[in-house]
Amino acid sequence: AGSDRDDVDRMASWALSFAVGTVTAADACLSSDNGVETRLTNAFVAAHKPVRGLEAASAQLALFDDLPDSLQNQMLGKSISDAPTAREHIYDLVRQWARGDVDAIARKAAQDLAETPGLIEPLVTRRNAAWVAQLVNRMDRPGTILVAVGTGHLVGDASVIAQLRHHGLSVTRIQ
Repeated sequence: AGSDRDDVDRMASWALSFAVGTVTAADACLSSDNGVETRLTNAFVAAHKPVRGLEAASAQLALFDDLPDSLQNQMLGKSISDAPTAREHIYDLVRQWARGDVDAIARKAAQDLAETPGLIEPLVTRRNAAWVAQLVNRMDRPGTILVAVGTGHLVGDASVIAQLRHHGLSVTRIQ
């Protein structure tokens, strides 16, 4: 990643895991400039539409920083051990996403999370519930909204979709 060893020694394990992931994505020729969040944000800003996050970036980073060291170390170990095969894994996930193959994505997300089970509650389940509470409250006001979240939050029994439907709301995937 081009990082100095002294800098790396001072980084939290979760931050190193992110650094490995960033290098892995770059090696797979992926760029956040082409990501869904960036593209949607740019389109909405260009159309003078409001853009608001369900949580602040600082809150996202705090979630990782608050994880026990043992979980952070597991994340880092998994990032490093997965790096040699990550490119094909990323391409498979992108193809599944492009096809709308929710079942394949759900299987892969479940498999990935099962390898570090302590991450499910703080990073997926708890966040999904918080987001759904915000969205349910928002639905009491008139207007149309578009909600975009990461693919892993859209699959499984505790997904944003499942929870919204549990609250009697209709969810439509836009292709």
